[in-house]
Amino acid sequence: HSSLRLKDESKNAKCMLVTSTIPGEGKSFVTSNLALAFAVHGEKVIIIDGDLRKPTVHKGFKLENTKGVIDVCSGKLTLDEAIARQVHPNLDVLPAGGRAKNPTHILNGKGFELMLSELRKRYDRVFIDTPPIAAVSDSLIILPLVDGSIFSIYFNKVRRKAAQFAASRLINSNIPNFGAVLNGLNLAVSGYYYAQYYDKSYKDYYMVKAAKEDQEHDREHGPARG
Repeated sequence: HSSLRLKDESKNAKCMLVTSTIPGEGKSFVTSNLALAFAVHGEKVIIIDGDLRKPTVHKGFKLENTKGVIDVCSGKLTLDEAIARQVHPNLDVLPAGGRAKNPTHILNGKGFELMLSELRKRYDRVFIDTPPIAAVSDSLIILPLVDGSIFSIYFNKVRRKAAQFAASRLINSNIPNFGAVLNGLNLAVSGYYYAQYYDKSYKDYYMVKAAKEDQEHDREHGPARG
């Protein structure tokens, strides 16, 4: 949250999508928690469940998934009729509204684009939970309509090459990528990497500092004799 608010390219971003390489990497968890963080800081936020194949956002907020994106895009319901309001102070949710038979058709349709355009006017931040990018093209369809993307990765769950391929698809879209969130890193493992990083940093610092001091000593007193 802090990183998004501080970066020049993301601090004014209004509409962002979250995706992952494969299912089960915590993208819906990341979407919900980022949205909650902005809502807690007083911004008016909405989460859209853009995963019309396997929607899960509604479960996290204990909502029904009987109306939502599918109904709005088809013209059956208005946004006001489909949005679940104030699931948390300053936070609304637009569920998927079921599972779509043809998600690609809906996401490519004018109705989805108009819906996003209207939500941009109503909210300070719009977060869209989208399907895994290695499995289907839904996220790539939505990308041109958003200001940037966030990549969710679950530690040791996905092969490195698969994650790199998925990340490259986001980067090559020419839509800004605001970074990645690493999930599933337990305290013992994260502590190890933290220690390794800082151990190397301190070693590098003191080695450089020692080398500079030796050079200064040589200039003032001449090389030390062994």
